[in-house]
Amino acid sequence: MRALAALAILAAVIVAGLAAAQRVRVARQEAKAEDFIGAMARGDFTYGLVMRTKADFLGKVSTREERRRLQTAARREAQWQEICGQLGAYQRMLGTHPGTEPGTVVVPCEFAMGRADLVVTFNKQDQVAGYGVGPSRQ
Repeated sequence: MRALAALAILAAVIVAGLAAAQRVRVARQEAKAEDFIGAMARGDFTYGLVMRTKADFLGKVSTREERRRLQTAARREAQWQEICGQLGAYQRMLGTHPGTEPGTVVVPCEFAMGRADLVVTFNKQDQVAGYGVGPSRQ
């Protein structure tokens, strides 16, 4: 009986620890999402793309990798320009909250002609994988 009680307590501690770790991860993703949208608004479409590696320091960054980074920045810029073309100039962020899918953060934003929820997605390494736009729920 005592062994069962000890196992139940241990399970509760493990579950609580996992829940706390998940809350920390979500909070970190929300902060990164805010930074990312702020970078897009400033015109910094390379946010999070410059990943320093040993090869960078040795001057051996592959042309292919650099081309991929530039293409990603160009896609981000085109997408931002499209959003601003439809909704007007970016005004401000209205907060953040976890998305409905794991690894997503919703950033409600105000633009000159309306509001939209920008959804930032993260990969398994908690790096920004992309973003999209949806109608505002506010």
